[in-house]
Amino acid sequence: MNEFGRNYPAQNHWGNLKDAAGKVYSLQVQAPGIEITGLDKSITEMCATMSAVLEDGASDSILAPTVEASQTKEQRQKAKEYNETALYNTIQTQVEKPGSGLQLLKHDHIFDDHGELKFALAPMATAIVQTNSGEVTMIVGWRGSVTAVDWLQDFAEAPIISKTLNEYAPGLRVHAGMAALVENDMTTNGKTILKHIKDNNVTQVVFTGHSLGGGNAYVAHVYALATWGQILPTVTFRALAFEAPTAFYLPDEGERTDELKKVLKTLEENSRNFVFCGDVVPRLVGNGTYVKDVLNKLGMQHHEIASFAKQLAGPNVAAKINDLVNNMGKYDHCSQLIYYEKAEGEPELLSAIDFKKKTLKAALGNIKFKYSEAKVPFFGLNTALKALQGFDFEDMAGYVGAVHGVLPYAMSPVYENLKYTGENGHVSPMYKDLKDPLEYTAEGETIAEYKYGK
Repeated sequence: MNEFGRNYPAQNHWGNLKDAAGKVYSLQVQAPGIEITGLDKSITEMCATMSAVLEDGASDSILAPTVEASQTKEQRQKAKEYNETALYNTIQTQVEKPGSGLQLLKHDHIFDDHGELKFALAPMATAIVQTNSGEVTMIVGWRGSVTAVDWLQDFAEAPIISKTLNEYAPGLRVHAGMAALVENDMTTNGKTILKHIKDNNVTQVVFTGHSLGGGNAYVAHVYALATWGQILPTVTFRALAFEAPTAFYLPDEGERTDELKKVLKTLEENSRNFVFCGDVVPRLVGNGTYVKDVLNKLGMQHHEIASFAKQLAGPNVAAKINDLVNNMGKYDHCSQLIYYEKAEGEPELLSAIDFKKKTLKAALGNIKFKYSEAKVPFFGLNTALKALQGFDFEDMAGYVGAVHGVLPYAMSPVYENLKYTGENGHVSPMYKDLKDPLEYTAEGETIAEYKYGK
């Protein structure tokens, strides 16, 4: 089982399915065209790659002890060099790949993993590429949720008014955790980003990331429009997120100013969020109905857990949870959603309103769970059926973990021939000469040559 959010093409459930001949195949999802994303296909693929590799470079997980605090300064530097090397060598590999649609990877970039604070601040990175048509694009990406503090940031859902954004988008409230992360990175790196845009004649900036990283991309998009839009009138700012939760808390329609309505129209035109096969994360926290359906199904599959939780919570706690879900319903996507209901189906481009109409039942389709809510009247028959039938997931929790984090890897062309070593390890073409950063000692080790920018 992969860590939550890291579902490699040959290891996730959909990448272990069999074709008509019985051959197991690795899931690859073709990046949709400009008519859906608003972006050249090559840029969409590069956003997928950056989102995936940034997540791959994480040295912590929610259930593992953090390592940054225990590392020496030298060890942290070597870990940064490793992850920076992996990211930009991978990008270079993709640029050089025949038919990539890209001509050039420019040298100016930022790679900020926040050092010893990486456990609390999601690493971010930039890259500047040029398409065959000559358009110069800067991509700014963030890592998704990996550490325990990342998850605390996900749940820091207080809808705040941002001093930076309020004049541009009056009345638009922002997810407090994401706003804080973006404000931090723009305070430390914003001037350099602006310089790189000007020095390289960048005509388009695309903010990207997976999960929490995608939420950061949403917020950074508005930040750029609010702070750089007047300075850089010829630059187009966009967001392309992968499986991101909602980041904005909207006032009721009748309370929206003309200025806010204009901003929301711009965001809907230039923001996209990929959603895969019923993933619950993009429904957080605004779609309470969908979240309740997921929890109800899990409860039906584990009657004893549901009963215990109900007794533990009591009526007062349950009422507060319902109140929370209802109040958070004003959180929404200020973007269009690129929705894959089935792994191999064509994506739908949906408005935020239409996206909310998509049901869990439709997403699950014919998926079979080991623990079924079906009531079988004859003793022993259910057990016999389980022994005869194959199951996709043990329960709803297994599905939720497996579905999140599929698209960045499945849509990245450099993960096409991913090979694996060890129980959990993986070696892909761009990583074949690199070692795990956690293997480095204070004495240091030789790492792969860092060819990018040399």
